Amino acid sequence: MRIVFYANSRGRLPALDRLNELRRRDRWRYMHTAAALLELGTQGRALGPPVSEHVADGLYELRPLCEPRVRLLYFFHEDDAVVLGPVERAGDPLPLVSLVRACRLRRGYERDPVGRSHDGLADAEGL
Repeated sequence: MRIVFYANSRGRLPALDRLNELRRRDRWRYMHTAAALLELGTQGRALGPPVSEHVADGLYELRPLCEPRVRLLYFFHEDDAVVLGPVERAGDPLPLVSLVRACRLRRGYERDPVGRSHDGLADAEGL
């Protein structure tokens, strides 16, 4: 399965920006998050707990196995896993405002997948 990073209207890549920040500041959490993304690419829709949780309406949360976790929201679009970005939160449940925003971003992606995506495979060696 292909991993695609969501690009906002300014061309920013929230999930990739967070990964790059982790790479510079916290290698331990970066390695666990990159491993979880690679596992998502390998297992796709079969990936389940504890690394992935369905949170609502086709949205999933990637939960790398390290503490504190870097949690990433993603969804499936055709044969791709689209990573929206990080979720900053202390615990469960996911804040409603984050879910509403993620649903809005997903709809925007579905209307314009080419304009709202960055192919993660181009950066796979950088993970």
